[in-house]
Amino acid sequence: MSIDLARPVAILISPVLPEPTGSGRALRAWAWVTELAREHEVHVVVADVTAAADEGPSALAGATAMWRCRTGFEVPRRLVKGAGLALAPLSLLSRSFVLGWHYLTRSAFAPKLVSTLKSRQVSRIIVFRHYLADLGESLVAQFPGARLELDMDDLESQTRVSLARAYLDLGKYGDAAAMLASAVQYKLLETRLPGSFAQILIAAEEDRLALARRGVRKVACRPNRVPSPRPAPDLPPSGDLRLLFVGTLNYAPNLQAVHRLLRSVVPELRRQVDGKWRLTIAGRQAPLRLVEELRSVPEIDFVDDAPDLAPLYRQAQIALVPLRAGGGTKLKTIEAFAHGRAVVSTRHGVRGLAAVPDRDFLLAESDRDFATAITALAHDRARLARVAQAGMELCRDNYAAY
Repeated sequence: MSIDLARPVAILISPVLPEPTGSGRALRAWAWVTELAREHEVHVVVADVTAAADEGPSALAGATAMWRCRTGFEVPRRLVKGAGLALAPLSLLSRSFVLGWHYLTRSAFAPKLVSTLKSRQVSRIIVFRHYLADLGESLVAQFPGARLELDMDDLESQTRVSLARAYLDLGKYGDAAAMLASAVQYKLLETRLPGSFAQILIAAEEDRLALARRGVRKVACRPNRVPSPRPAPDLPPSGDLRLLFVGTLNYAPNLQAVHRLLRSVVPELRRQVDGKWRLTIAGRQAPLRLVEELRSVPEIDFVDDAPDLAPLYRQAQIALVPLRAGGGTKLKTIEAFAHGRAVVSTRHGVRGLAAVPDRDFLLAESDRDFATAITALAHDRARLARVAQAGMELCRDNYAAY
């Protein structure tokens, strides 16, 4: 562990390991590490509900050290969670009633971390995600001079309502009911912001405005950011049309989007697109039934857990974002912009982004609209290149990594 005693310390509490090629949360956490490391010695605390035991400091690229801590609840406490879902106001009495809320369970990480940093100047503690708020408040008590900030990323209550709709669409009614009940819990908790936090950050400007209308002060917009390829790859030469969808496939909005592609968009493409075309669907953790269905469609190439998405973007002309659910801003959309690929998206797929339809992307709400937009770009390579270039410039100006 390399330590510079002259530098102030920043602590990032994250639900996931920061990675520049990981999920949306992993990318946002990685952007925090990248920014903080410019002026601070960075310690990352990964709050993990599945960890078997707490670990001491270990290496993490861009940070001085990473710590893992166990969080969650014991099996008998599931009755408490059930009571909280049935009677949402209980969440205001105790966070133990809140579905998905993290708290320490006999964790040893805090004493180890405090002992390591007790003689250092800890200037910032960043809590990434609302459900980790208690961990940050407990840690700032050990470092009272630190500035405590909460990065909510999105409005958890709105996101969970959106996820409930996705679960309903997928026929997962129990998951939908639990998600909707938990949305009420988080809606109540959001009325108690900001608590002891000096600042609250959120990804989408519209969500910042929503919090401001509720009377929450000290809230600012922090856009999602992605690494930008340098230089961005050229569009593939004319030939077969190549389309790309990227997303973790055990996440309900992505699963809903893939089902939409399979059931409705692919048949429309068969009717509208002249010539050969292929759709690559890249995503980890796909259910077995979905994998079998994807591999049965002759126009689809399924890539399971690609170690690097760059080659997939290089061979594609158009990235598809047929999302109807989820929260915050969509990193898959920003990522496609960064790779210099034309994007066809729903309004939800570009929520929170300063993207202009017909300039930075093509808007498509219905399945027929998706096929029509794809066909229009396939038959007009100059327009395809203009849209791709505009999206890439938008990303570089607003969403490129620090």
